[in-house]
Amino acid sequence: MRVSRAIALALVCILIAASLTAVISHVLIDALGDMLLAHDTYDRLGHASRSMVLGTSLAGVAGLIGLSLAAIAADAFGTRRATRTTIVRAARYASPAASAIATIALATVAVALMEVADVAHTGGTIRDVAAAFGGSLALGFGVIGVVGSIVGSAVSVLLRRSARAYETLTRAVRRLILAIVAIFTARSPLATRNARPHGTRGRTIVRRAAKRGPPPAPTFA
Repeated sequence: MRVSRAIALALVCILIAASLTAVISHVLIDALGDMLLAHDTYDRLGHASRSMVLGTSLAGVAGLIGLSLAAIAADAFGTRRATRTTIVRAARYASPAASAIATIALATVAVALMEVADVAHTGGTIRDVAAAFGGSLALGFGVIGVVGSIVGSAVSVLLRRSARAYETLTRAVRRLILAIVAIFTARSPLATRNARPHGTRGRTIVRRAAKRGPPPAPTFA
């Protein structure tokens, strides 16, 4: 079970890295193509695919962070450290070389599909494979290779450092949760009523009696 979780975590991280690589590479190919190519096929096209892929990537990052914090919080109040084991194994599967190669391969496909979608949105078609990479396979593959190597290797490094800092993260999350619980507990009406010092009602009655003065002296006929 832990192995399948580790594989799933490694795959999710690589997919996010590939989507981010695709967006960055698409922008760089467009910018470099204006300077290095006589005809940049990315010109005069709307690139709505960039926003879509970037939004999907950021949503994936946010979801991964949320699930990771939830798992760490569960470990923080338990005796097992299943999340750390999962991260360590995921880091082994997503080694720097494997992560970089997988990121480059997936990003290459993603960049081509992004350009196909952008061209189809305008009613056109891709003339050849090079057109999907700005008009130059060398430029497209070169940019994707450099960016993918950096981003893919960063994923592996991030997983390894997360495993090393796991205990620190667990303690920090535990303290944060306990602090939040303490704040909300202190502000609750029940806690405020229970925190009222004992004897308050008795002292109030004494003060009221003192204001009215001493009782009248008895009279004898």
